[in-house]
Amino acid sequence: MGASGADYEIVGMGDILVRWVVGEDRFRGYLGNLEEDLRRRITDEVADSAPGDTFLNLVEIKEDGDRIEVIGEFVNYGYFLASRAYPDLKEVIRPVGVSGMIILSEEEGEYTVFARRGEGVAQYAGYLELVPSGGVDKGCALGDGNVDYQVKLIRELYEECGIPPEAVEETTPLALVLDRGENVYDVCCLLRVSSDRDVVRAGLTAGWEYDQPIFVATSDLGFFTKKNHRMMVPTTLGIVEAYRRRIG
Repeated sequence: MGASGADYEIVGMGDILVRWVVGEDRFRGYLGNLEEDLRRRITDEVADSAPGDTFLNLVEIKEDGDRIEVIGEFVNYGYFLASRAYPDLKEVIRPVGVSGMIILSEEEGEYTVFARRGEGVAQYAGYLELVPSGGVDKGCALGDGNVDYQVKLIRELYEECGIPPEAVEETTPLALVLDRGENVYDVCCLLRVSSDRDVVRAGLTAGWEYDQPIFVATSDLGFFTKKNHRMMVPTTLGIVEAYRRRIG
C-alpha cells in the first residue's frame, strides 16, 4: 500500500496495466437485495441514461512488485449517476478514471499545469486540479482484454488543453490514486509534451470545465501545494505526492 492523505490514498506506484472482464450480473444481484422502492428508482435512473454510455468499474487490484494490475468491468453509466443519489450503491460503484500531470520544458525549467474547475461542474467546483483528466469508457477496450487508458488520456489532453496527440513525447504511468470521498480510482500518468503556454491557455479557456490555467514550476510544487492544498482536488494531491516521491 502507498502513502495516504486525509482525502486520498496512493494505492500503488509503478507500471500500471488495466484489464476488463464481462460484468453487470453482480449489479443485478445486488439490486435484488434492495428494498423494492429503492430498486425501482435506481432502475429508472439507469434507464434514463444515454444508451451505450459506460464507465469502467473496479473489480480487483493486483500488485506484483512494481506492477499494478487494475481489473474492471464496463457498466452502464446510469449506475454511476444513481450512486451519487443513493449511497447504498457506493460499496459496489468504484469508477476507474485517468488523470495526467503535464510536463512542459522551457529554457528556464520544467512546468506543469493546474486549472481551477468551473462553477458548473458536478464535483469540486472552484477547486484546483492538474489537467487533463477523464473517465474510462468502453471505447478504450481492446479485444485482448486490455484497456488502452493512455489513448484516452491523450484524447482528454487534446479536448481540454488543445495539445494534439503528435505533441506528446512520452506517457509514463505514475500511480493509482483513490479519491476517498468520491470512491473513484484514477490511473495517473506523467505526460511530457512539446507545446507552449499559449496553446494550453487557449485550449483550457475555450471549454466550460476550467478557468484560466496556472503554470507551476515542478521545482515549486511543494510550496504551491502547501499553500493551496485545502482547495485542491484529492487526486491532484495524490499525483503531486507520487511525483515528488518518484523524483526523490
